[in-house]
Amino acid sequence: MRSEFLTRQRKILIAKQDEYRALAADFRDGGSLPDRIRFKFHVLLPAVTRALEKIGLGDYYVCDECGESIPLRRLELVPAATHCVECQEARDVRAA
Repeated sequence: MRSEFLTRQRKILIAKQDEYRALAADFRDGGSLPDRIRFKFHVLLPAVTRALEKIGLGDYYVCDECGESIPLRRLELVPAATHCVECQEARDVRAA
């Protein structure tokens, strides 16, 4: 089951990575990127890339901050998640 889940997640993440890169490429020659695309390129693309690295390293399920497991349901909903819910909430509060 885990290998099937990882295969599915990898496909989703690669598709997102390709989508974000293509969006940025479409606007690269036309000047500045719209905010929505800038966010995808500068925030979401690195997150997707990191999640793919974690799959390759075998620690996709491990929170980057506390080392605890990231719940499977969270990874299904947010395939690029690299933090458990508690650590992500703490990061969001610090960033606000």
